[in-house]
Amino acid sequence: MKYGWLLGWLLLPGLAIAACNDGVNEGLGPLMIRSESPAQALRLTPMPRDPYLLCDGDRQIQAMTSVVAIWSLSNNPPTYLFDYEMLDTHLAFDGGLAGGWAYEVSYDDRRPVNVGLREVVMAFHSAVGMGNDGRDQQPSGETRISIPSYGVNINSGRSLTARAFQFTLSRQLIRGHAWLPTTAVSLVVRKALVSDSPFENGAVDVGGELSMALPVRDDFIYADAAYSEFGTDHFLNVPLESHEFVGMLGYQWTLKERSAIIGQYLYSQGVVKNLGDLSQSSHEIYLGYKRRSGSATWQLGIIENLAPYNNSPDFGLNFGLIYDL
Repeated sequence: MKYGWLLGWLLLPGLAIAACNDGVNEGLGPLMIRSESPAQALRLTPMPRDPYLLCDGDRQIQAMTSVVAIWSLSNNPPTYLFDYEMLDTHLAFDGGLAGGWAYEVSYDDRRPVNVGLREVVMAFHSAVGMGNDGRDQQPSGETRISIPSYGVNINSGRSLTARAFQFTLSRQLIRGHAWLPTTAVSLVVRKALVSDSPFENGAVDVGGELSMALPVRDDFIYADAAYSEFGTDHFLNVPLESHEFVGMLGYQWTLKERSAIIGQYLYSQGVVKNLGDLSQSSHEIYLGYKRRSGSATWQLGIIENLAPYNNSPDFGLNFGLIYDL
């Protein structure tokens, strides 16, 4: 069976597994932010998960939205231009099951927008003496993707919406103690919704995810690793890898019992073939504030590029909300 190893993860016997996490020292969880790099965003990518799963019968809803400014230009072969603002939305319903199991049903949506973030980025670059790499010479408020070697030339007039439904089944393997991190594994099945967008063709993606959290006094270390097998291997005429590995490492600086600053680093394997920097792995950094208030946990974050410059988001903002039902 092609994806048998993923199912095997879920069936591994748990070590000191608990029916739920009542009474244990839980963190606020990693920031709900996934890769927004231009090449990685050609498909919906995994999001870091909290290994502290819901108790049997508990329910919650999640909402996440990010808006990012993308600028990627190469005038040397291979040549390309990515110039747009993107809105990324994630809506989910989560439930806890008996025996350390949990599930999630979610809807994901990515689409170009025009909210003026491009102008904010250019003003910041000018204020600190950084160049805009020709961005200020392009028309404002337009979506442009150009890859001449593959005959790709997209402007604002074409739909670029990527949408999908996703089902996730998770199991907690280890209830952490001392230097043993709380650990959970997840099986993810994603179904792309068919439309006139080049992102979508009804493909089914399958992936596995390993999530960990380790208390360090009042703080927490988070780690996440995800592997995906995609049901499509192209974007228009551009060949894409059929699989991807994503890794996250984060740290929660707890300010008070119910609030914290969280920093995260995200590595994403390169997924585009033969396109210079766009074929390289993506490195992104996130910094956010997270707070729990009653039944709600919310976050505010910023998204910044690290390397390479041409395959990482220029700048972005993020908002997330988790509400216990």
